[in-house]
Amino acid sequence: MSRMPSLLIPSLCLLFGGCMGHRAALPAQPASPVREGPVFLASPADQKVRAGESATFTCLATGPGSLAYQWYRNNVPIQGAQSQHYRVEAASLEEDGAQFRVTATSGHQVAWSLPATLSVRIWLAQVAIDALQAQLPEGPAILPGQRLPLVISAVQPAGPVLVTEGRGKGQVGWDNFTFQATGIQVDASGNVSLPEDPRSSDGMLPHLRAELVGRRDLAAELDVPVRYDGVFLSDHSGDPGAPGGNGLDGMSGFPGSPGSCDPNHLQAGGNGSDGWPGGTGWDGGPGAAGPGLQVWVGLRSGAHPLLQVKVVSPSRTQFFLVDPQGGSLLLRADGGRGGTGGRGGRGGAGGSGGSGCPDGANGFAGSDGSSGLDGRGGQGGSITVRVDPAARPYLSALRFSNKGGWPAGEDGPPVAILAETVDPLW
Repeated sequence: MSRMPSLLIPSLCLLFGGCMGHRAALPAQPASPVREGPVFLASPADQKVRAGESATFTCLATGPGSLAYQWYRNNVPIQGAQSQHYRVEAASLEEDGAQFRVTATSGHQVAWSLPATLSVRIWLAQVAIDALQAQLPEGPAILPGQRLPLVISAVQPAGPVLVTEGRGKGQVGWDNFTFQATGIQVDASGNVSLPEDPRSSDGMLPHLRAELVGRRDLAAELDVPVRYDGVFLSDHSGDPGAPGGNGLDGMSGFPGSPGSCDPNHLQAGGNGSDGWPGGTGWDGGPGAAGPGLQVWVGLRSGAHPLLQVKVVSPSRTQFFLVDPQGGSLLLRADGGRGGTGGRGGRGGAGGSGGSGCPDGANGFAGSDGSSGLDGRGGQGGSITVRVDPAARPYLSALRFSNKGGWPAGEDGPPVAILAETVDPLW
């Protein structure tokens, strides 16, 4: 099918009475008035307060006429709460977790806001406390690069033990405490983390002290041993290829010319033209090759030997300390995945047949364009490992991968293992 020159389109539009998306324009119809209901522009936000403090929920809605509001607590209407704002006076611990939402009504049309949650926390400065206790439920030891949730319990002279929020599932907020930490970090949500680089914690027993705000005499002390029997990863794989662009959608066919059903002048409507085919998608870009890795492996001798590992790529250097009795390290220099080919454009719709006696035939829809090809995967990188003879019996704790990227990427060369003396890496 030959395409119609673009210079003919304006003249055809004049001939058929104007074009709109390459179709004859229809007379504009008067719009029917549509009464829109209320809509929330802003739902109330979650609130977090200490016991005894107030919390205010606010909403913003729009709609026709004046709006009537009604607030709900846990889906039960709150008597007298009929404005854009609702204030909880002197929030109690029993209200912790309560959900608040509001309706906006205009006539017979009602809109619901999204729910907001009230969190009520204990302020320990107002409570009699005998002692604090700290623990890592998922510990007690921590791996380099790991983050563990902390739980602090406040022991009262008589009555229940008060526990922190988060992993402890209690109502004591973390703003009750200040922290002094050595070798580890504690964030505002009570998570304890250890730097990924083992050189910062090697030979150290990290320690934290949690003090009650305003009561330095009340503190919890916790030693956090470091373990090295985890599953570690050093990933230096090539970047994936760029995705291909999508093909352009085909243009719709032109409508057929109108005919006539006048008994004195019967004329068939013209046939609609076929839609244009969709464009072909662009091919995806190739994945990047995996880089060359240089690896040094030494042994920290002793009653519990540990592997010292240094990994160098063109972009960065990493260090690891691995317990060969249960721990492992995967070194990866795979080729990058090829970029996904772009989607072919959709074929244009066939033009409608012109009205007449008889009506013209509709045009055929254009064919969809072909999708682009996926880019070729990158080649795997080379890996050269220098192993101290004393560390050689524990080399099975290290695993290597330098596969070619999908699809059709070539694998890297076999991993080269060289036996040579490796001095302590730090």
